[in-house]
Amino acid sequence: MIKRTRSQAVIIRQGHILMARHYDIYIRQEYWCLPGGGVEAGETPEQAAVRELREETGYTVRVNRRLGREIFPRVTHGYAETVTFAAEVVDGDLQLGFDPEQADWDVKFLREVRWLPLDAHLLMQVDRFIARLTRESAQVYSR
Repeated sequence: MIKRTRSQAVIIRQGHILMARHYDIYIRQEYWCLPGGGVEAGETPEQAAVRELREETGYTVRVNRRLGREIFPRVTHGYAETVTFAAEVVDGDLQLGFDPEQADWDVKFLREVRWLPLDAHLLMQVDRFIARLTRESAQVYSR
C-alpha cells in the first residue's frame, strides 16, 4: 500500500485560472485539475508545488499561502492527501511540460496546460479554493 501527498496550486490571473488536462490510463478518463503532483522524499509541499508547476507549465511560481489540506481516508493506493496553495507566476512562458517519471511512457498523463476562463461551471468546481482566497482578501482590505 503506497499513499502519497499531492501538492497543487491555484493561480488566478485576469479572470482565468491555470489548469492542467490529464489522461489517467488506469481509469481511462480525461479530466482537468489544478497543476501539481506528488511530494517527493525530503521535499516540503511548498517545494513540491513550485517544482511541479515548473515541470508541468514552464512557469516559475511563488507560493503565497497555504489554502488547505484534504485527506481521503478511503484511498489505499495513490494520493491520499492533497495540499493546496495560492501562488503567482513570477517568470517563464506557458508550455506543455511533462512528468519526468513518465518520460519513457507511450501514453502521458499530462496532455495540456491552459488558462481557462472562470466561467460558472469551472467556478463551481474550484469554489472551495477561491472562497478561501476571497475571504482572506476581504479580511485584509477590511482592516
